[in-house]
Amino acid sequence: MPTVEPLLTKDVLDELYEGLELKDGRILYKELPSIVTDAQYVADHPEAKNDPKQKAYYKSKYFDRGALGVKENKKFKAAILAAFKKIKQVDTIDKKAVPHFLLAWRHYPNADHPRWSRKEQHACGCGCGCGCG
Repeated sequence: MPTVEPLLTKDVLDELYEGLELKDGRILYKELPSIVTDAQYVADHPEAKNDPKQKAYYKSKYFDRGALGVKENKKFKAAILAAFKKIKQVDTIDKKAVPHFLLAWRHYPNADHPRWSRKEQHACGCGCGCGCG
């Protein structure tokens, strides 16, 4: 059965962003958990909610985002990248613009939201992660 995971709470995510100060003064941040997503599958297979052979999706009231979820994620990615480029400095090296940093992001299903209660077999979501910058 497809699931979107892990489900995280804001408190758990906040803990991941709490850094550990090293002896030399630098900060060590924990790595972000990997994520399993089916957003693209949902976008590509809108008929799955009507197919009894697709048990994880059949008659799911949360199979409601379809291609909109993927479209919103692409728009979200573009907005994040635009903000990143606007704020973070870029140097010109060998006549190429080379950013100081690269950005990677993920968004996780909020375990406190009713959509993810697991009473329903499938709750569509996207944890699209990208490296950009």
